[in-house]
Amino acid sequence: MTEKPSLEAMLRDIEAIAAQLEQNDLSLEASLALYQRGAALVEESRTLLEQAQFRLKEISGEQ
Repeated sequence: MTEKPSLEAMLRDIEAIAAQLEQNDLSLEASLALYQRGAALVEESRTLLEQAQFRLKEISGEQ
């Protein structure tokens, strides 16, 4: 079983992808692949944050 990356690791990867895309020296295909990977990481990060928010609400007794 593979371990999911931490939120911090995903954010570092997103920043690295953004920096690569800003270089403007990639092919269209490479740019699209990086963009797709970045979009997937953003979605995974958003899901993790939503789960954390839900857990915090449970802990604090909010509904």
